[in-house]
Amino acid sequence: MDCALCKRPIADYDVVFNRLELDDGVAVDICASCVEKFSEWQGRLIAKMFPTKLMKKRFG
Repeated sequence: MDCALCKRPIADYDVVFNRLELDDGVAVDICASCVEKFSEWQGRLIAKMFPTKLMKKRFG
């Protein structure tokens, strides 16, 4: 199975970890590297919305 974002094969595929549900019936499979990048991107957005000390420290 390949990652929907970077098109690389997903190693050790786990439906719970690698499957991103976007909408009703719409889902994509993403690799661990892209999961990390996606989480970091979302964290930066949340840090801007809720500027706590912890979020600023983590995502500066």
